Amino acid sequence: MNPKEIDFAYALDFLKKVNKLTLTGKEVKNSFFFNEYNLWQAYQQMLFEDIKHFSYTKRYAGATRSMSTIFKDTVLKTFIVFSSACAVLKGMIFPSMYGVYTVDVLSYNKSADARLSEVYQVLEKNKKSFFEIIHTTIGRRFLANFFIRKRISFYHESVFILAALLALFKKEEALQVGGLDHFETNDERRFALQLLVTYKRRALLSNYALPCLCFIFKRVGLKKIFLIDDGRYYLEVLLAAKMESIQSVAIQHGHYTKYHVGWLALGGGEGKMIAPDTLLVWSLYWKKELLRLGTFIKKENICLGGFKEGFDTENVKDEGSEAPLRLLIPYETSAPKKNISEIIKRVLESKYGVVIFKIRKDMSKVGQLVQYGLEEYKGGNLIVTEDTNEALKDATVLIGVYSTFLYEGVTRKIPVGVLLDDSDYGEGMVYNRLASRVTIKKDILSQLNELLTAPHSVLSERQETLVGKERVSLKDILASYL
Repeated sequence: MNPKEIDFAYALDFLKKVNKLTLTGKEVKNSFFFNEYNLWQAYQQMLFEDIKHFSYTKRYAGATRSMSTIFKDTVLKTFIVFSSACAVLKGMIFPSMYGVYTVDVLSYNKSADARLSEVYQVLEKNKKSFFEIIHTTIGRRFLANFFIRKRISFYHESVFILAALLALFKKEEALQVGGLDHFETNDERRFALQLLVTYKRRALLSNYALPCLCFIFKRVGLKKIFLIDDGRYYLEVLLAAKMESIQSVAIQHGHYTKYHVGWLALGGGEGKMIAPDTLLVWSLYWKKELLRLGTFIKKENICLGGFKEGFDTENVKDEGSEAPLRLLIPYETSAPKKNISEIIKRVLESKYGVVIFKIRKDMSKVGQLVQYGLEEYKGGNLIVTEDTNEALKDATVLIGVYSTFLYEGVTRKIPVGVLLDDSDYGEGMVYNRLASRVTIKKDILSQLNELLTAPHSVLSERQETLVGKERVSLKDILASYL
């Protein structure tokens, strides 16, 4: 495996082993709570993200920071606390019934995250003020976004910065960890131990931060809060909302798989789970998929929210038409690249059709081409594009490993193939018959031809399975909560 590629199966197995550890004779999954709510279960996605990074090399190097980095972080943290205090003061003077929890991305009109654009549009249309809560990362990007956004918002991290100051007076206790023999190497054992140290401290900070969040939410008058369903970072916001009887409405922003552990009952601990009061999903397919995967969110709390504005189910392949092969391959950040690159190579060398390589706008074009071995290709049957809609309109076959882009292909009635040779990330699409399995172990041109000639009835059935017969407007659903 390429050292820069995530080993998802390994990371999931590692997380399961971590969940079996004991801390001072007690199962770690039952060691961290806020009142009756299980924090360890809520940390599952964050734990998994850390383990994914470890899976690059499977070697533990520890964490170090230079003095210059510490100084810069201190300055930025001070700015975050000050700006958040201003946001709270404004909220106390001009209370808002509605809150919006988002991440620090400006993909919508250079002011907000496009994945929550409907929330902002509905609030603006109905002339509703809102208290904005932002998850950010400490760095130059935060500062740039602050000035581009041109409004004062409350930063989720501010209460953790204050909590860290309180934690300085808390005496660290030695860890008595059991179960480390489940891990095979010393690097794994050291990393697993570091995870316990890190998340024991995180639980301490959560217990300090949550009363502060509860106080702030109460003082600014919140009654409802809309959130992006980010299973990594929104848990304290959700829990504070619950403690203050504030209705929480989370909105789906991506697909769900067995690797989206922040939505699944993987930890298996005691106590209550931290979940939104309502999760609005794109279609009923995703409700069924969450239930199949084993979510801890109650069935009745997963509701149809509808797709975003601009969602397209245009049929790009008319029934009975014979289209040439125009193979669409999306750049996938965490996917193994070797076998997908081999598929591209075979198609380009055969002159059988055209390859459309869809790259990301937020990454280097050359870097993406290099990862797929396309940086020096000069042939005319390779098209490189950043335009999502044009790529989908031109494609007659779509192949990938896991990207949500594959689901967009299904909605357009494009035959989709999922490569599972190196990663089972996209197995749900094959299991649910939304896509066909392709493998590098068999003649790829024959498999592509089979996809290309897929019956129109099969493509229509796949589209209906994913999208459903009932179409609703996300804006209308959101407006009903005002």
